[in-house]
Amino acid sequence: MGEEIGCCKRTGPGYATPLEAMSGPKEALLYVTCVYNGDELHHSGWNACSSCHGDPSADRCFLVLPSFLSSRVYVIDTQKNPKAPSLYKVVQPVDIIKKTGLAYLHASHCLASGDIMISCLGDKDGNAEGSGFLLLDSEFNIKGRWEKPGHSPMFGYDFWYQPRHKTMISSSFGAPTAFTQGFHLQHVAEGLYGRYLHVYSWPDGELKQTLDLGGTGLMPLEAIDYINPVLVGQVWVGGLIQKGSPPAVMTEDGKTWQSDVLEIQGHRLRGGPQMIQLSLDGKRLYVTNSVFSTMDRQFYPELVEKGSHMLQIVHRH
Repeated sequence: MGEEIGCCKRTGPGYATPLEAMSGPKEALLYVTCVYNGDELHHSGWNACSSCHGDPSADRCFLVLPSFLSSRVYVIDTQKNPKAPSLYKVVQPVDIIKKTGLAYLHASHCLASGDIMISCLGDKDGNAEGSGFLLLDSEFNIKGRWEKPGHSPMFGYDFWYQPRHKTMISSSFGAPTAFTQGFHLQHVAEGLYGRYLHVYSWPDGELKQTLDLGGTGLMPLEAIDYINPVLVGQVWVGGLIQKGSPPAVMTEDGKTWQSDVLEIQGHRLRGGPQMIQLSLDGKRLYVTNSVFSTMDRQFYPELVEKGSHMLQIVHRH
């Protein structure tokens, strides 16, 4: 399950500064994708965001839904009827593979140029060496790959860019040939799962640094930028621990916190937290607890039988 926070329509999408975003109205509508073993939708993203603020031609009205398994991209119109979104366009995997060689699509973010960038976890055969970043234009046509030739990540998953610091950070999951079979420890020993954070220059796509988190036992997954501009360079990363069941792990400035959110206000929850989305004011963290349908059935069969959870965690300090 992945989540994106909808917001009211504004003149020019998003906000001029992070501080303006923090003082904006509270989110009123949330769109939540639900994991299904077919297309397997995970992360939704908007077609336009604060990076395009002030551009009168940009309008935040389409949700972009990359498919983890089928490698399709679904474009959803949320403007005609926000509470009953409709299918607008489908970008087919055969075209993506033909033009870029990329497959196993995951996270989508809008760029200041009007383009849309999607992280991809491998090639059509499921090899992690084929991972990289897909670019679509504002009309959802395929433009090509974002990263410079020879600068593809070792593994792909989530990513977040910070134009103020001219930096983009991407996280790791594993080779599709491995995780589509469920989680098996021998695949970790065989080097088929990632343990890296990749640091890129923004927006030119040059891989500057690879951080190996192998000593922590962490597989870094979800990456979100902390919205307070005073906190320079902070990134929250959710991840899986290689030994034991997967808890939520957030790293900030190299420090690691491990949080097994299994019981809230006396209610026992199924599974462990995984997908995260922070509100614009930084006061509410939305968390869902489905990783991937194959692994859900393996580790948390109750999620499949009885359904999963979405939590709102409120920061009161």
